[in-house]
Amino acid sequence: MMKRKILYTLLAFGMMTVSCGKSGLEAPRQPGEPNGTPVTVALSSVSTPAPVEASEYAPGTKSSAELTEGAVDGQIHDLWALQYDGSGNLVGTPYYTADIPAGTAGTAGSGTDYSYDGLSVKLTSSGADTHTVCFVANTHNGSLFTVDNDVSTLDKLKAAAWGFGDEYRPAAGGGIVMMGEYAGPVASGTPVTGVKLERRAAKVVLKYKVSRSGFTVTNVQLKNVPAAFGFADAPSGNVNFPAVADGSHIDYPAEDLTKAVTDGDYKKFVWYMPENISRAVASVDAIGDRTLDKSDGRPAYVEITGVLNTDGRVRKAVYRILLGDPSLSMDNFQVQRNHIYTVTLDIQGLNEGDNRVTVENFDMSNCAIVKPGSGMANAADAGTVTFDIRKCLNNGFTTKEQLNALMTASSDLTADVLWTDCYDWGAYLIDLDKENGLLTVSIGFLEPSSVDGNNMVVALYPNADKKQGEILWSWHIWMTDYAPDQAGVAARTPNTAYRVDGGEVHTYGSEFQKVNGNSKVIMDRNLGAMKSYNGSVPAADDIVADWAFGLLYQWGRKDPFPWASGATIDPNTATASTKAIYGADSNPLPEDGMGYKKVNIADVIGGGPNTLAYAVKNPLAFIYNTTAPYDWYTTAMANQNTDLWGDGAAKSVYDPCPKGWRIAPKGTWNDFTRDTYTPANGTFPYYANGEIIENGNQYFATNGGFYNNMVWYPATGFRESANGNLIHVGKSGFNWSAGVRITSACFTGAALDFNSGFVGPTTPDNSGHSFPVRCIQE
Repeated sequence: MMKRKILYTLLAFGMMTVSCGKSGLEAPRQPGEPNGTPVTVALSSVSTPAPVEASEYAPGTKSSAELTEGAVDGQIHDLWALQYDGSGNLVGTPYYTADIPAGTAGTAGSGTDYSYDGLSVKLTSSGADTHTVCFVANTHNGSLFTVDNDVSTLDKLKAAAWGFGDEYRPAAGGGIVMMGEYAGPVASGTPVTGVKLERRAAKVVLKYKVSRSGFTVTNVQLKNVPAAFGFADAPSGNVNFPAVADGSHIDYPAEDLTKAVTDGDYKKFVWYMPENISRAVASVDAIGDRTLDKSDGRPAYVEITGVLNTDGRVRKAVYRILLGDPSLSMDNFQVQRNHIYTVTLDIQGLNEGDNRVTVENFDMSNCAIVKPGSGMANAADAGTVTFDIRKCLNNGFTTKEQLNALMTASSDLTADVLWTDCYDWGAYLIDLDKENGLLTVSIGFLEPSSVDGNNMVVALYPNADKKQGEILWSWHIWMTDYAPDQAGVAARTPNTAYRVDGGEVHTYGSEFQKVNGNSKVIMDRNLGAMKSYNGSVPAADDIVADWAFGLLYQWGRKDPFPWASGATIDPNTATASTKAIYGADSNPLPEDGMGYKKVNIADVIGGGPNTLAYAVKNPLAFIYNTTAPYDWYTTAMANQNTDLWGDGAAKSVYDPCPKGWRIAPKGTWNDFTRDTYTPANGTFPYYANGEIIENGNQYFATNGGFYNNMVWYPATGFRESANGNLIHVGKSGFNWSAGVRITSACFTGAALDFNSGFVGPTTPDNSGHSFPVRCIQE
């Protein structure tokens, strides 16, 4: 293939001028006065072949021949005439006219052709010699072809390419670029007839509808489009056209979905694109195997992105439908000039068995586990986690356009540490990829034994001021050498402990196992805890027993609060102060009695129905309520929200557990009874007849002995819903489930509740309380 010279470098919704290199050509001798011979030309546009037919393009999809844009497709609005002698040298100068007579429409319908009689152009008399005249229509550029533009020979014209940097979108009065040739004598008074102008573009029509409840189309785009129109003859043989190189192909911009044309039950988009001949590199046996990896990587394709949101689970689906004509052969990826390619898509589901459909389970997690490292001398030493920030806009999947709008509105989008429970985490890096909506945190840790905490909360702010109250979203990083994911998913024996690095995972809970079988496990510690005493006896000198408490959560909220400091427990009242937490500068955050800002719910909602947005913006604000229903979310029982944690059916957007894990459902502890709560008195710090056993200055209790001392739950106490005080620390233990207890009056969260004389598997508790949570496999 001849090297293609770029004559035109930019086209964006119309034609624009361009500077071109001077050719330095010398006009050849000519038998008549250059451009002095008026010639009447009869032109017509070539009828478009029948639209591509195929048995299907995608699951539930078939092709369609129905089109209505014939007037745009077939009309001529301006014209170039370039004349070449028998040796292929330019004769005279290229001639341009926008004085086009009204055309006569041919057959109505798809790809209507038009004829234009009596059109006058100025050429050069050739005498009896045969010359070639090239006609190029609808460029809308009267300076495109000049002597200075190197089209001095017919070969050079056909080697040229007309490039554009954005989508080629001809307006209704613009028409499609066309080209045709006349070969014969050129003489004044002798009409040039029978010239057929062939569209240099292909037409792509997408029609789609959604028949699946819960599925939303978020993006429609045409990709891998050649970045230039060529004037060469149609390619033949096993070649790429255009040749693949840097910049040879572009993606058209994503469509504004509100601008889709309604066509019955379908939404419709139409594109025009240059010819694209792409080769297969592997055999294709079925329609579902027409994928990019079976091609040379440059076939044009329609990409439709959507989101299925059902049962609290958000899944992203990407349909990539490669253009071409599979009715000729399954590996046909050719988009030919002057052809129409129609895709009709009925979206009825994700159809994960089709290789053209990519399904991504959108990561809704608000927490990530990071294994401790030894510093950041190299990447291997750093613990790295990545969060998707797109969820911060609408608590679900966010389109790229919405993300871009966020970036535009929040040009100073910033991420930083909100708080940690360790005064020095060592070096850490926070990278915010605004283009793709990703937040990556890399941390070089000391080993857990040398630090006094292992939790960090990172917040995303709309500006550089980094003020609480303006936070868009926040995420919890749990630094631990505990590796529960090592358990995998396999058949398990009920009521059994399995070893993993840093601890154990367990199988218990008849209700949980009834739903999930024996394939899922439960963590051996509360979320955020630094260790667990699985059936063992804490050492007498273990002065950091609060390491095992775990973080506290108000029911339905995603963000944690620090636990009670074991060193401050009052053995008589079982009250305690909040464990110290630190800001990004490693300085302790100011306290007002609880270690963080206390917010009165009346000040938050002003009598309104919902404080959810406030809770997201203020992750360190404990929202309390002094009256029934003692709910941080609302003051009105009728406005309570029972679905914030998915009610055990599926992981919700506010679930605080790491990826692959979710809060234990109601019923997990149904077989926890007083009979199974039988640890031996005195063997380790524990209740003895309702009294706290002292261990130095530490006061804490354990729930040991479930299933032969397999399971260990600490007596963390809780933060009171009516005033925010930390109480019952070392006297009672609590763990939220994702479920609720509903009465005729209101709902309450369902929790495990225990003390030295009582075990309640699904105790109803005020959702404004803050309890620990324990995570189970999804």
